[in-house]
Amino acid sequence: MTKKLDSSEKLLSLGIFIAYGMILIMILIGGATRLTGSGLSIVEWRLISGIFPPLSKAAWQHTFELYQKTPEFLKVNSWMDLESFKNIFWLEYIHRLWGRALGLFSLMLLFYGYSISSLRQRYLKPLLILVGAIASQGILGWIMVKSGLIDDPHVSAYRLCVHFLLGAFLLYYTLALAFKVKGNTLQKRRLYYSVLGLLCLTLAYGAFVAGLKAGLLYNTFPLMDGRVLPEGFWSLHPFYRNFFENHGVVQFIHRMLAFSVLGLIAFYVILNRKESKWVWGLGGMVMVQIILGVLTLLYQVPSGLALAHQGSALILLSLMIVTRLSAKNGVLRESR
Repeated sequence: MTKKLDSSEKLLSLGIFIAYGMILIMILIGGATRLTGSGLSIVEWRLISGIFPPLSKAAWQHTFELYQKTPEFLKVNSWMDLESFKNIFWLEYIHRLWGRALGLFSLMLLFYGYSISSLRQRYLKPLLILVGAIASQGILGWIMVKSGLIDDPHVSAYRLCVHFLLGAFLLYYTLALAFKVKGNTLQKRRLYYSVLGLLCLTLAYGAFVAGLKAGLLYNTFPLMDGRVLPEGFWSLHPFYRNFFENHGVVQFIHRMLAFSVLGLIAFYVILNRKESKWVWGLGGMVMVQIILGVLTLLYQVPSGLALAHQGSALILLSLMIVTRLSAKNGVLRESR
């Protein structure tokens, strides 16, 4: 039974929902930054002074000169002048500024939870985890960018995957925490966690596809340029590298995982259609996600479609926690 909230809990719940929205926007800005090639435009990480963009012609020229020393400029963007550089600078700047705002807002939530005695015992530890995870995400973001500033003008797909998955965890965690404040409970269910685990694995391989730019290959569906399996499936050695670094194999695995998620969610919806009305939204969103993924592939990864595909994946993940916590009597059914 859901308990009645006092005013302090209502305010904390609202604050956590706002943090959820900020994280969702943060991930989408990050996706836009990657798709537009803006992510390596700022080559320094200055936590405080980095709040301010270049404010003079000399400051802009200095920032541009730092970028001119990077592999991305030397190998990819050597044609770029200062005005063109500003176009990629601003999106990465907004991405970092939004991250700072998110970190500050999470500290405000932590301070509020600590200052209210009725909240301190129940929510201090979860809020500390939230602040720590957001700080870790910022550090991971810089580590990811750093990988593209040494020799290869591309960020590590492994680091991108970890960065994206931590963002997905934050999205899930804030939503779950907000429902916790609302007093909902649920028994653990194997089917739910099976769907969630498979979905997270699919998200991970989506990050690998993005990091390797594997979506620019095999732009046909359902076959991969007329083949079931991509050419050169075992071309890398040792063999296990093919599962993470072979562009065709990574795309193939992502395809197979996506349709496995579709089948498992369909089963999940059938079993729980009377337990939570939100499962219908979950079923509809997985169809939208599949369609957007296929269109993104067929049209060779246009930024708008790719960003919509990423956004629908995050909404799908969010709907998982909503279906779990909106179930009648806090219980979802299992197959017998």
